[in-house]
Parts: sequence; C-alpha cells; structure tokens
Amino acid sequence: LLSHKITVYLSKSLIISQNHCISLKITYYLTKSLIISQNHYTSHKITIDASKSLIISHNHDTSHEITIHATKSLHISHNHYTSHKITIDASKSLIFSQNHYISHEITINLTKSLCISQNHYT
Repeated sequence: LLSHKITVYLSKSLIISQNHCISLKITYYLTKSLIISQNHYTSHKITIDASKSLIISHNHDTSHEITIHATKSLHISHNHYTSHKITIDASKSLIFSQNHYISHEITINLTKSLCISQNHYT
C-alpha cells in the first residue's frame, strides 16, 4: 500500500502478515487478532492498536513516531522498530522478548508482564 494516509480496521482477524505500507500516517486497529507478523511499515507516524492479540512478531517499522498498544497480548517478540519516538504499552503481556528498538526516546510499559528477556535498546 502506498498512500498519504492509511487506516485499517481488522479487529478479530486471524492473520495479518507480510504487508508493506508506505504512508505519511498509518493507523491499524488490530484488537483481538490472532497473528500480526512480518509486516513492514514506513511512515511519519505509525499507530497500531493490537490489544489482546495473540502473537505480534517479526515486524519491521520505520517512522518518526511509533505508538503501539499491545496490552494483554500473549507474545511480542522479534520486532524491529526505528523511530525518533517509540511508545509501547505492553502491560499484562505474557512474553516480551528479542525485540530491537533504535530511537531518540523510548517509553515501554511492561507492568505485570511475565517474561521480559533479550531485548535490545539503542
């Protein structure tokens, strides 16, 4: 997808995978989705609501500002985010591991998360 503004509503979807989006603003509503994997987003501003999703992995996003809501998600791993500002709410998530973040400012909420390991922050 190539557009000035991309807004996608895919709540309760089974698999969101191998999408490549380039846009000024990308907003994804993916609540209660099963697998969000191998997506590549390039944008000035990326907002992803993936609360209560099962697996969020192997995504590669580049943006000036990235905001991800992943509260109560089961498995968040192997994601690579490059941004000026990264904000992730992964509170009450089960596994948060092997993610790589490069940013000027990183804010991650992991309260009540069970397994937090092998993440790399620059």
